[in-house]
Amino acid sequence: MDGPNVNWKFLDLFDKYVKKDCNGSFINIGSCGLHILHGAFKDAVSASSWSLDNFFKSCYWLFNDTPARREDYTNATESTVFPLKFCKHRWLENLPVAERSLEILPNLRKFVGAVQKKEVGSVKTQSFETIQKMLKDPLLEVKILAFISIAKVVIPFLTLYQTDRPMIPFLADDLHKIMKSLMSRVVKNDIIKKATNYSLLFKIEASDKDNQLAARKVDIGFAAEKKLKELMSAKKVSELQALDMRTQCKSAIVTLVGKMQAKCPVKYPLVRALKCLDPKEMVSHRDSCAANFDKVLKALVDAHKVEATDCDTIKHQFSNFLDEEIPENTNKFSSFDHTSDTFRLDQMFHLLMSTKRNYEKLWSVVKNVLILSHGQASVERGFSVMKEMYAENLQERSFTAQRIVADHLQSIGGSLNVVITKKMIMDVCAARQKYMCYLEEERVRKSKDQMSLKRKNLTDEIGELKVKKLRLVSEANALCKSADKYSAKAESVKSMSEIRHLVAKSNSHRKTSKDKLSEAEKVDKALDEKLALLKNS
Repeated sequence: MDGPNVNWKFLDLFDKYVKKDCNGSFINIGSCGLHILHGAFKDAVSASSWSLDNFFKSCYWLFNDTPARREDYTNATESTVFPLKFCKHRWLENLPVAERSLEILPNLRKFVGAVQKKEVGSVKTQSFETIQKMLKDPLLEVKILAFISIAKVVIPFLTLYQTDRPMIPFLADDLHKIMKSLMSRVVKNDIIKKATNYSLLFKIEASDKDNQLAARKVDIGFAAEKKLKELMSAKKVSELQALDMRTQCKSAIVTLVGKMQAKCPVKYPLVRALKCLDPKEMVSHRDSCAANFDKVLKALVDAHKVEATDCDTIKHQFSNFLDEEIPENTNKFSSFDHTSDTFRLDQMFHLLMSTKRNYEKLWSVVKNVLILSHGQASVERGFSVMKEMYAENLQERSFTAQRIVADHLQSIGGSLNVVITKKMIMDVCAARQKYMCYLEEERVRKSKDQMSLKRKNLTDEIGELKVKKLRLVSEANALCKSADKYSAKAESVKSMSEIRHLVAKSNSHRKTSKDKLSEAEKVDKALDEKLALLKNS
């Protein structure tokens, strides 16, 4: 689909149509949480004004597809570790990029020094100029460490929610933890303590300077803090530079928090209320779960997904479930881990609800709630899988084959569960022969493609020559008629000067006409040669 504004407008119009013509409504729990965090983190990096994204991109493109420069780098640094590719759309992939950049930072300094001393080939690219400029910043390493520290708060969520498991009951709590962790870095502790629930925490205005910590107290991460103190002790960085860096870091975190508050799914009451289906909450906060389940039922009734007359029965069944099933399965519920693939939430509820008639209507509601999407998980997971398989010069068929293998291994639960069949063994034995056949087929195909391309080029040249011949003959005939016209006109005038002028024009046009006919004959000969080549090809 289109951009987010267009998508929201489309959803609004579609919802109006459903309400009008179908007497129903959508259950709106906001946009994809994964995309929101990707975008929020991107805006945060931009707000810091550190230009780290440009640095990461330049590091990659400086050595990408340039074997000679990679060799110079290896000779100058005695290292074969190169930068990773930066992705400006999916920030999940950029934590390893930042960590690799930090790892090779000393080698980049060596390489730049070698270029400046002309010990290796000269480099005149925008990427090199960017790296050269960034390496002059004494706080570059501290900024990368701060970037990594902030990213590590967000990345686990982005990784965890790339799953098809039902995650909506845990979404609010996980986002709440991220928000609280980020706020604790820039917001005063007494203000955070007053925010005892989701709503209060998300109402805190991190951009309000009265709520913010002083720049000196901003948490930039343990490693970044340690490195900054080392630089200040060595007097490589002044207190003013350190304070400015902390202020920029605060600006980045405040921007990240602000974007999450504005767009995060937690601002929707239904997302917060769905915490009532969190197994651990069912054990520890029974009354709170019952109250939140009432809110869920209200939202479903408003969306015409549940009949209001059934709500009392459903509430009663949920209450019985909390009173009867939870005590019998306390260990199972209290130890439930939503980050693990071993036992899914829908599997647990299916075992305890679907087989019992006294939970029939409750199970229907739970099923409808658990299918609510927590984001475009399958798409995001697909990108991550392909990123892991990515290798330079990997052809499309190899890439597709590796993706098929990866998907199969995931579907069966790992390589240890692969069943070795006779057909698989035969295919492996014949792999070399198939590969040689494939190479031969590729050779024949390329040969045919070259022949086809050659015939196409000849056909195009023949077409151009035919057009040129027709144009030359047409122009020659027009000039010949023009010469005859000037000759006839010269016979009818009496002034000698005008006669000489008209005769000169006639002779000039006739000569040009003959030249064009001569050129047309040459084109005709070339045309015959091309036709002969086409016939023999």
